[in-house]
Amino acid sequence: MEDIKAQLLDLSTNAEVALGEWLISLAVLLILVTAIKWVYVKRSNTVSNRVLFANTFYAFALAIFLIITSIKVSLALSLGLIGALSIVRFRTAIKEPEQLVYLLMIIGVSISLAAQQIIPSIIITLLFLVWQFTSKQSNSYINKDLMNISLDFNTNTDLEFVFSELKKIKHVNGFEKIVTDSNSANLTLSVSSMLDTDFLNIKTKLEQNESLKNVNISFISSLTF
Repeated sequence: MEDIKAQLLDLSTNAEVALGEWLISLAVLLILVTAIKWVYVKRSNTVSNRVLFANTFYAFALAIFLIITSIKVSLALSLGLIGALSIVRFRTAIKEPEQLVYLLMIIGVSISLAAQQIIPSIIITLLFLVWQFTSKQSNSYINKDLMNISLDFNTNTDLEFVFSELKKIKHVNGFEKIVTDSNSANLTLSVSSMLDTDFLNIKTKLEQNESLKNVNISFISSLTF
């Protein structure tokens, strides 16, 4: 009985964390999260704003790192954390599986580094980044459902030029809605797996036409609703 009490007392008391190892782990964490963020922004095909979502990676990783650092030195803190987190509810929905994969990767790296497992963290992160980097073309497709184009024109000839250029894009399935008046037009097109190069080309051609003004192109996806 006395041995059990002694073990519990030993587990519940704070153990010292080597400051040097902790700082090294923290530095490695920030470097790995930066690499993960860069690959996510460059290679992700998610519909939501990639930069905005990726900016949360640092805070998320640091929070996990701090939690694991705290609870690993104290049994009492770990039990208290379970009770605290049991009343926390996160209402922000993660709609895309790819986002979950990146968040899970950051959780794993943060926990591993908080436990001073630096080499395994680096190796697994590098394998993950290489896989992400080689398995996808750099955001080569815009996976949207609808493309909306609004512009001002002078004559019907200018509008015919717009239609002819849009019909050249093989990823355009057709026109969903066409609204025009005397000198402006609002066009909605159905697109699928549109190449970035096609988007940039059509945007450049329309903007270079001096007869067309206020050219604006936006995308709408049913995945966002």
